[in-house]
Amino acid sequence: MTTDVRTVGAVPAINPPRWYRALTNDALSRYRSGTAWTCDHAPSYGLGLPVAAASWEPGLVVCATCLPALDIGDQAAIVRCCDGCGKPRATPFGVRDGRLLMFVLVCPRCRGWLRVAKIAPPRHVRGSGRRRVRHGRRSR
Repeated sequence: MTTDVRTVGAVPAINPPRWYRALTNDALSRYRSGTAWTCDHAPSYGLGLPVAAASWEPGLVVCATCLPALDIGDQAAIVRCCDGCGKPRATPFGVRDGRLLMFVLVCPRCRGWLRVAKIAPPRHVRGSGRRRVRHGRRSR
């Protein structure tokens, strides 16, 4: 199964446009009220688990295990139009908004607000938690 969703990195939402906020608010309000369709694992809002939703599957909220259910690769019925402006040939992007990972279809022009939300490279953290071996013995 080829999936476009897994190849896309998720970026945090910083100053999102109105159309994105409307999609996110719709998904979250359905999820909170219990009217959203969920995967078989039935993630409820009260558990606080990270969940994912997609603009091409309105009303569906899945857990991290069932992320392939949002696969857009083999769904020919989905018109790949931009969620922002409606232009064709949009690509899926995952945007992290709290515990919700929202997948949206965006064209290169509407993708500009995603560029400002770059994640800093990971820093080296001192102390890996492993014990050092000195002179053939473990140190304490």
